[in-house]
Amino acid sequence: MRSLQKISAWGLVSSLLLPFIIGWCILTIEERSVEQNVSHLLAAGIETSLLTVIRIAKEDQQILRWEREDEFEYRGEMYDVVARSESSDSLTFHCWHDVDESEVKEKIQHFLARLK
Repeated sequence: MRSLQKISAWGLVSSLLLPFIIGWCILTIEERSVEQNVSHLLAAGIETSLLTVIRIAKEDQQILRWEREDEFEYRGEMYDVVARSESSDSLTFHCWHDVDESEVKEKIQHFLARLK
């Protein structure tokens, strides 16, 4: 009798957690795939005209949320840094606006919000 209760409890817990685990895995795989695609694109070289230039004052640099040394989020969108320069009062980044990764990040946020 007790083992049947344990099996039932594990079944209930598994049925509640399984959708979360599967959803998280799918989104993580999608995010990695997008990151690899952008890495290959940038490694192959990209036309300067396709880059987005972001210039900010040095005192405002905290508005950039860095994910890695060469990638940040700015105003809810993801950017991969191709080149950067600095003047006495500002920072300039020539970036690939990573629309695909921005969409994946948004999906992840919606997914996590549904869990609350």
